[in-house]
Amino acid sequence: MMGHDDFQRFGIRVAFLSFVVGALLLPAGAPAASISVTTVEDSSPSATKCTFRQAVSAAQTDTAVAGCAEGDGNDTILLGEGTYETAPGLSEDGNLSGDFDVLGSDALVIKPRSSGDRVTISGGDRNRVIQHLGTGLLSLENLTVTRGRENASGFESGFGGGVYSDGPLQLSGVTVFDNSSGIAGGGVYASGGLEAVNSTFTQNSSGGSGGGIKVAGSELSTMRSITIARNSAATGGAGLSVDSVSSNESIPAIVRLSNVLLADNTGTNECEADEYLEARLLMTTAKLGPRVDCIESGPDDNIVRISDSGLGTLDTNGQTPTLELEPGSPAIRTGNVGGELGCPSVDQLGHSRRRDSCDIGALRFSGSFPFRSLRLSGPKRMQPLGNKRSLYVAKLKTLFSGSGQATNGLLCLKPGAWKKVVRVRGKLCRQLPKLDKDISKVTAFKFVRKSALKNRPTTVRFSLSAPRFEKRVIRTRLKRP
Repeated sequence: MMGHDDFQRFGIRVAFLSFVVGALLLPAGAPAASISVTTVEDSSPSATKCTFRQAVSAAQTDTAVAGCAEGDGNDTILLGEGTYETAPGLSEDGNLSGDFDVLGSDALVIKPRSSGDRVTISGGDRNRVIQHLGTGLLSLENLTVTRGRENASGFESGFGGGVYSDGPLQLSGVTVFDNSSGIAGGGVYASGGLEAVNSTFTQNSSGGSGGGIKVAGSELSTMRSITIARNSAATGGAGLSVDSVSSNESIPAIVRLSNVLLADNTGTNECEADEYLEARLLMTTAKLGPRVDCIESGPDDNIVRISDSGLGTLDTNGQTPTLELEPGSPAIRTGNVGGELGCPSVDQLGHSRRRDSCDIGALRFSGSFPFRSLRLSGPKRMQPLGNKRSLYVAKLKTLFSGSGQATNGLLCLKPGAWKKVVRVRGKLCRQLPKLDKDISKVTAFKFVRKSALKNRPTTVRFSLSAPRFEKRVIRTRLKRP
């Protein structure tokens, strides 16, 4: 664990990193060029055409390449609608063949030419898709990375099937799916810091760890309003794996999660982290990793464990493939709204999010709510029972309305100051295995007074929860006899 001095040094490093990334995002007065790709081919003998590979080279070398305009500092590559697939060839590090190699120190943005253009960058089941070996910020926006393959043999390292990045990487509105790696990072391997927002990572696999995402190194990474689902790994971190790889082990890899849906990933565990991983709001369907239980506890940590994510099938009708939330998903309207790590104003497909509530994950819920509700009611004040002035009883009524049943309900007495005044008879939580339609169920909690009640009534809170329903909380007060 880090000591006080280590945290101070870490704070300085994070502040410096934030400054550098901010400078890359908004380079005051820095030159820039927009390079428009004119063909989906990977290689073209024509001097008038501009391929994606040639555009990357033009941007990184600030020279004209074939039909691509010359780059000029921090550049943007614009891709028309279509699939840009790597041609057969050996993977190397000079952007000549194999995966698309991004080099140099200038920032580079890769995005669709027009709003709504459906752009896919593919490894063709033969190569990794993108390799970022430069020191400048690489930003991918509103596109799909798919069919990347990076085996641990020959010229292939086995790291990062979809994207491998040594430098700072930013993903916004991106779907990374159906990629694989031999060792780590089936979808993404990032060792230079990763910022992901409104993005989906699904159906990726790793022969080792990090089926969806592998974060390594000691840089700050932030993941906000993303979905990591249905990935797999042979060892740990089927969805997300975090490793500290640093010469100074007192400065660990820091990953901050907010409104992240980590669900239905297959492996030893869904998430593993060897050092420090902060969760403002993480919703997950499975047991977490054995290393620090994936999340190190802290005052802002908020982990919601669920049994059913309520995710639908992969929808390919939008600009990028996404996993929609089905009616009744626990991710609906349960996210953090405000603050630096709150929900963005729009989701992955550009749809406006609700201002008063937020859906967890990359996509907002776009359907209509079926008539299914779970209600909890009880007395506003608890009176002493009969002549036994020290005994109180709270009778709580649960009622399910709608189609089907509500199952695996849990009615709990929440901790509070009431413990100083009364003690409860029986368990603090009561199981409600099945709630049938329109049939109310009454559950009684009995309290025995330990000390005199103060003039101000003591508040007692109860919560009712069930998979795929919003939690219900009510309050009652102990009245003085």
